Amino acid sequence: MSFTNSVRLIGHCGSDTKVKEYGGGKKILFLPVYTEHWSQPNEKDKRNYFSELHTCVFFGVNAERADKLLM
Repeated sequence: MSFTNSVRLIGHCGSDTKVKEYGGGKKILFLPVYTEHWSQPNEKDKRNYFSELHTCVFFGVNAERADKLLM
Protein backbone atom coordinates (compact mmCIF):
# COMPACT_ATOMS: atom_id res chain seq x y z
CA MET A 1 0.00 0.00 0.00
CA SER A 2 1.29 3.44 -0.91
CA PHE A 3 0.57 6.68 0.92
CA THR A 4 1.02 10.20 -0.42
CA ASN A 5 1.12 13.40 1.59
CA SER A 6 -0.11 16.49 -0.19
CA VAL A 7 -0.96 20.03 0.82
CA ARG A 8 -2.42 22.95 -1.13
CA LEU A 9 -1.23 26.19 0.32
CA ILE A 10 -2.61 29.20 -1.54
CA GLY A 11 -0.92 32.48 -0.84
CA HIS A 12 1.90 34.82 -1.85
CA CYS A 13 5.52 33.68 -2.18
CA GLY A 14 7.93 35.62 -0.02
CA SER A 15 11.22 37.06 -1.24
CA ASP A 16 13.42 35.48 1.45
CA THR A 17 13.88 32.16 -0.36
CA LYS A 18 16.97 30.13 0.55
CA VAL A 19 18.56 27.34 -1.50
CA LYS A 20 21.23 25.14 0.09
CA GLU A 21 23.13 22.10 -1.12
CA TYR A 22 23.72 19.00 0.94
CA GLY A 23 25.03 15.44 0.54
CA GLY A 24 26.44 15.09 -2.95
CA GLY A 25 24.95 18.15 -4.62
CA LYS A 26 21.31 17.61 -3.68
CA LYS A 27 19.34 20.76 -2.96
CA ILE A 28 17.06 21.91 -0.18
CA LEU A 29 14.80 24.95 -0.70
CA PHE A 30 13.09 27.03 1.99
CA LEU A 31 10.16 29.01 0.58
CA PRO A 32 8.13 31.46 2.70
CA VAL A 33 4.43 31.62 1.78
CA TYR A 34 2.08 34.24 3.22
CA THR A 35 -1.61 33.41 3.55
CA GLU A 36 -4.48 35.73 4.44
CA HIS A 37 -7.88 35.11 5.98
CA TRP A 38 -10.69 36.80 7.85
CA SER A 39 -12.03 35.69 11.23
CA GLN A 40 -15.66 34.95 11.98
CA PRO A 41 -17.68 38.01 13.07
CA ASN A 42 -17.66 38.55 16.82
CA GLU A 43 -20.44 39.96 18.99
CA LYS A 44 -19.91 43.47 17.58
CA ASP A 45 -20.03 42.21 13.96
CA LYS A 46 -16.34 43.00 13.50
CA ARG A 47 -14.15 40.74 11.42
CA ASN A 48 -10.42 40.58 11.99
CA TYR A 49 -7.92 40.21 9.17
CA PHE A 50 -5.00 37.80 9.67
CA SER A 51 -1.85 37.21 7.67
CA GLU A 52 0.23 34.12 8.47
CA LEU A 53 3.72 33.04 7.42
CA HIS A 54 4.34 29.40 6.46
CA THR A 55 7.76 28.02 5.54
CA CYS A 56 7.61 25.31 2.90
CA VAL A 57 10.63 23.01 2.61
CA PHE A 58 11.46 21.13 -0.60
CA PHE A 59 14.10 18.39 -0.91
CA GLY A 60 16.05 16.94 -3.85
CA VAL A 61 14.26 16.90 -7.21
CA ASN A 62 11.28 18.81 -5.79
CA ALA A 63 13.64 21.58 -4.63
CA GLU A 64 15.14 21.86 -8.13
CA ARG A 65 11.69 21.99 -9.75
CA ALA A 66 10.39 24.58 -7.27
CA ASP A 67 13.54 26.65 -7.78
CA LYS A 68 12.97 26.72 -11.56
CA LEU A 69 9.21 27.36 -11.37
CA LEU A 70 8.95 29.82 -8.50
CA MET A 71 12.13 31.86 -8.77
